[in-house]
Amino acid sequence: MTETMTNEVVKEAKVVKTGKSEHGPWTLWNFKIHGSDKKFSYFEKDNIKPSPGMAIQVLKYTTDIKTKGEKQYTNYTVTEITVAKDQLTRTTAPPSTGFVGHAKPARDSSLTMYISYAKDLICQHMIDGDYEGVTINELAESAIRVGLKMYDLAHAEPVPEPKPEKTGDSVPEPPDFENPPLDTYEDMP
Repeated sequence: MTETMTNEVVKEAKVVKTGKSEHGPWTLWNFKIHGSDKKFSYFEKDNIKPSPGMAIQVLKYTTDIKTKGEKQYTNYTVTEITVAKDQLTRTTAPPSTGFVGHAKPARDSSLTMYISYAKDLICQHMIDGDYEGVTINELAESAIRVGLKMYDLAHAEPVPEPKPEKTGDSVPEPPDFENPPLDTYEDMP
């Protein structure tokens, strides 16, 4: 019986065996997917090599129960595998977000915190009646813009303080207000 899984991500993969036959070279892989304890066996074809983080759109497999002595084993043999198109050209697996064909965003998870905080601020203003006549879409876009701006400000490089300009080889000394020069008193009556 063939079973099907969709939109899965490879958790771990390894080559079990390689060899040659009258049909050419072959490679046997074992891999696991996130959220499952099943270990899948797969004979490499169409240059699809399972690797951690690889997004699988469709995975079809058969289940075969074998008994050796008193132990019973279940083999999950892949009969068909379809991966995201951009996965076929990669040499290393991208980090996974759980979505097929998408690599992890460059910004870290604190971004969602800033957007959530901006949403909370906007919701409070809505309760207070500050956004009369504004659509929900406009408020959502505003929350995202404000969250992105807060994120960018929080992660911006500090601006260095300007250094005083030197004139010649020396920098003039600041005036000494406690001990002024004597020539300032000569003009006094």
